[in-house]
Amino acid sequence: MRICYVYPRFTGLFGGERLVLSLASQSARAGNEVALYTHKFSEACTPILDKRVRLVQTGFIPTGSHNLDSLLDFIFMPVLCARISGRFDILHAMQWQSAPASIFARGKAGVLIYGCNEPPRAFYDLEEETRASMNFAGRLAFPLVAPVVRALDKFFVKKFGGIISNSEWTAAQAEKIYGRKSVIICPGVEKKRFAGITKNDARRRLGMPQDATIFLSVSKLHRRKRVDEAMRVFGRRKEKNKHFLVVGSGPELKNLSALASKIHGVRMVGAVEEVELPLYYEAADYFIFTAKNEPFGLAPLEAKAAGCKILPKDFRRPIISWHAHAAAVLSIYKNMLQKRRLQ
Repeated sequence: MRICYVYPRFTGLFGGERLVLSLASQSARAGNEVALYTHKFSEACTPILDKRVRLVQTGFIPTGSHNLDSLLDFIFMPVLCARISGRFDILHAMQWQSAPASIFARGKAGVLIYGCNEPPRAFYDLEEETRASMNFAGRLAFPLVAPVVRALDKFFVKKFGGIISNSEWTAAQAEKIYGRKSVIICPGVEKKRFAGITKNDARRRLGMPQDATIFLSVSKLHRRKRVDEAMRVFGRRKEKNKHFLVVGSGPELKNLSALASKIHGVRMVGAVEEVELPLYYEAADYFIFTAKNEPFGLAPLEAKAAGCKILPKDFRRPIISWHAHAAAVLSIYKNMLQKRRLQ
């Protein structure tokens, strides 16, 4: 198959980025011809993108504002779609900013699929958190922009041939907002990343005490991830020798760093290279996960695979490999192509 993936912007190895990078790479390894179109691709993502995937960037320069860049990625998606060359069997648009591809990439693929990692939550269930993170001009503009984005979002998503959601929660949101059913395929985890690393070795390499109780958070430092609440969960724990490692970067870094300085044992680690991340999972005893209505949570899945207990509440979800994840998605592609040919 000839497969085209569309993703707005790769800012780092966060959950959404890793999902599409792994899927594109596994699709290429399975013998498919794969292209990946995006506005901007961070060099940090290069290690996990298979070299057989053809990468095309528009070169759109970010403003530095998380909220504004997210909106601009959506507005300029038609420009990205115009760069798509050739004819594909499948076009899989992932992340809400890619929804305009249902119209502007129509005719460039036999089947167009929407990968619903999550709807544009700033305009649905996270309006309050989004406004709180904006400057004065943003708060003034938001009531005007929000209804327009919601209307366009619903219009574009309804034009796709099918929807693949990454969790039960996301599928429920897709049905509630768009009135459409979707196929649920959970993201994968590469368990072999944790092979050969012992807890003692991981702690030694990170300079952490062997007898400590270590807590961990790995996420983009965004308001909806509620890492501030994770710090409060840590602060209420009764262990005497406890440490909390906060891994990640993002727009809330300054505020969270200020809060961390007031809670003994919290260490802001910052962004971590992909090859180093397994050390943090293996070193930890607990993973604190306090995000609001998290659609799939790749980081806690990896933490569970490494043996961490999840706080404040554990969850049940199958842990599959990225290979199995891609195999399930590719099967959906083939079924949808077959149905189209029979029409």
